[in-house]
Amino acid sequence: MTLEQKMDLMLEEMFGLRSDVNGLREDVKKLGDRVDRLENEVQSLGNRMDRLENEVQSLGKRVDRLENEVQSLGDRVDRLEDTNSLMRNDIAALKNGQLQEKQELHLIKERVTVTYNLALENWGQIVESKVRLKALEGIN
Repeated sequence: MTLEQKMDLMLEEMFGLRSDVNGLREDVKKLGDRVDRLENEVQSLGNRMDRLENEVQSLGKRVDRLENEVQSLGDRVDRLEDTNSLMRNDIAALKNGQLQEKQELHLIKERVTVTYNLALENWGQIVESKVRLKALEGIN
């Protein structure tokens, strides 16, 4: 093979290599574009994760507030139950006192009735005594 042929062959190989390099450059550019898109997507996912983390923190605070409110309500229910128990005891004592008062009123009513009957009987005796006295005075 002649030198010229060798050089032509080398030139063809160099053009082939140049074509391959140009193809590789296009592939690398496509890969770069793809990496850029992936980086943008990763950044977007990072931003979304940050927002989700903020929302989770916000929800955590809300849950803490709700837990505090539930605890407060539980404490109030406990106090109401204690108050209810005290009121039941007071009501029972009042009912007991009312029963005793009723019994005493019944005794007083019986005594008043007995006293009233005695007063009527005495009044009748006094009237009878006056009638007898007038009758006796009329005899004298």
